[in-house]
Amino acid sequence: MQFFKNKLRINKLTIISALMFFMAVFLWGNLVFAQVDVGMEYGAQIGLSNTDPRIIIARVIQVALGFLGIIAVGLILYAGWLWMSSAGSEDKIEQAKNILKNAVIGLIIILSSFAIATFILNKFMGAVNGNGSYNPDGAGGGGTGGGIGVLGSCTVESVYPEPSQQEVPRNTSIIMTFREEVNSETICEDTNANAIFCDSGDYIKTDGRIKIYKNNEEANFIKLIKAATTDNKTFIFSPDAYLGSPSESIWYTVYLSDAIQKTNGDSVFKTCSKDYLDWNFEVSNKLDFDPPQVKAGGIFPLPGSTNPTNSVIQINFNEAVNPIMVSGSADDVKDYIKIVNVADPSNYLKGRFVVSNQYKTVEFLSDNQCGVNGCGEKIYCLPASSQLRVELKAAALAGCVDCNTHSPYNICSESHCQDSDGKNYPTVQILNGIVDVASNSLDGNRANGAEGPATYYNENSPAEGMGDNYQWSFSTSGGADTSSPVIESISPDFGTSGTSLSNPIIITFNKLMMSSSLRTGEININNSAGSVTHKRINLISAKPLDVTKPELELPGYFIGKSDVDSNSDGIADKTVAEIRHGIFGDLVKYRAQVGSGVKDNLQNCFKPSSGPSCTADASSPSCCNGVKTVGDQCPD
Repeated sequence: MQFFKNKLRINKLTIISALMFFMAVFLWGNLVFAQVDVGMEYGAQIGLSNTDPRIIIARVIQVALGFLGIIAVGLILYAGWLWMSSAGSEDKIEQAKNILKNAVIGLIIILSSFAIATFILNKFMGAVNGNGSYNPDGAGGGGTGGGIGVLGSCTVESVYPEPSQQEVPRNTSIIMTFREEVNSETICEDTNANAIFCDSGDYIKTDGRIKIYKNNEEANFIKLIKAATTDNKTFIFSPDAYLGSPSESIWYTVYLSDAIQKTNGDSVFKTCSKDYLDWNFEVSNKLDFDPPQVKAGGIFPLPGSTNPTNSVIQINFNEAVNPIMVSGSADDVKDYIKIVNVADPSNYLKGRFVVSNQYKTVEFLSDNQCGVNGCGEKIYCLPASSQLRVELKAAALAGCVDCNTHSPYNICSESHCQDSDGKNYPTVQILNGIVDVASNSLDGNRANGAEGPATYYNENSPAEGMGDNYQWSFSTSGGADTSSPVIESISPDFGTSGTSLSNPIIITFNKLMMSSSLRTGEININNSAGSVTHKRINLISAKPLDVTKPELELPGYFIGKSDVDSNSDGIADKTVAEIRHGIFGDLVKYRAQVGSGVKDNLQNCFKPSSGPSCTADASSPSCCNGVKTVGDQCPD
């Protein structure tokens, strides 16, 4: 009878171990997909003070299995004592053997449960977190993501597709922007010995310094990828063949090594926390045949309006566009985008076009210096008391060449490949106008189809022109607006708790902002007072709250923005900036910073740097956690 009691006791131990294992897997599988929240303090410091629920679950499982392991070891010791004190009694020896045998079996089950549970939990963590890549919705994929920390905090400012972005079309291009010029000869094979830039006929080097590959298939990285740049800062890479598969979604990794060099010969990652960059994204099973559009209400100055001469001309697209066609000097891109004086349309304004906001926003600054702002930075003005027109040109559509390969656009009609509904094949063969990252020509009239550059759609008089070239006009006054922008709200606010490890940090300004100033890093301004450094938007100084933990690498981060209509009158009047970042570490303190290098769309710098609960002034030009301060750094 005692034997059966002991056996029942051991069987109970076995059953409990198995139940703990299955409960661990079940709980993890359900809870890991829930929102992961921690305490966060925002302002200049964001404290993440609560423990990740996933870690709590793992600790509970570890403690429970450990407790069962102690019981099993205790039974083994008890069996040994019973055997040693049996005094030759066959019954006691048999009882000790049975207890020992069943205790060892229970211990093996416990250890196996722990090993299997650990393996599955780690797999769930990797699948859900994307291994540390930017993951705003909790979705994830494969790939290492180990070098993503250099994004934003070091020499790489932005990339496309975004880290951990999903539903990326198969015909996408890959874009990356460096903070300073790099030596294009370390990126592409130059087919023109006299060229200083990678152009559309060049391919990237195939020695592995740049790799684009399916996750876990690094050895089979893509070799045939065209590379192009016009400034040696922003590069666009276009694979010769479509990525992914027509039947399934596939995760890809982009890898950049330290063989890529700056113009001075140093590695681009010389001063970074890692000597490489990698990130991953998911390619869908679809192709992108949707042409890009100028967002309705996404232009500034507004059509027909009168504006200060220090206005920045801004165009917002509904998706990322090819930066090669819309960035550079006015002379470089005059065939694709330009600003003309209506009184003399044969001449275009001199200046520079800049792409920002993850390649969705284009801005123009003239080269006519007309003063300085409150930070001592030069301000450039449009011609006073003038009527100006902004002109964008759509790319020419491909003719009826190989229509049978462009399904469903396999019907030749009116010299264009069309589908059964009469829509033209939008993907161009030659980049001679504005296109998106899948090389679809601009849909200027927002008709959800591509017609090419035949006529202009005029935003001032929408009913008059229905072509895919795009234009609008506005007037300038003789004066300038010099008021500084103010931060109205931040989310999460400083002192709040229960915020997400992955959600973006949101900053709402009281004015429309200059998109190209909403960047990471800093800007150096040289004037009569000397050289002054002005910070932009940054995450800085990761510091563990638990001193026993090593300091963690900053997560990769980059800046996005949107303009909002706060008055519900159809006119955007404020800008919301987002710091999009990788997964924050547990029990780590971060700082978020918005500096005076940020400007509104009238080129006024963010100084004094006023924010919620804090009105800065000349004597105390900064705010730290809602308190005025003289310096530009918050204390630890």
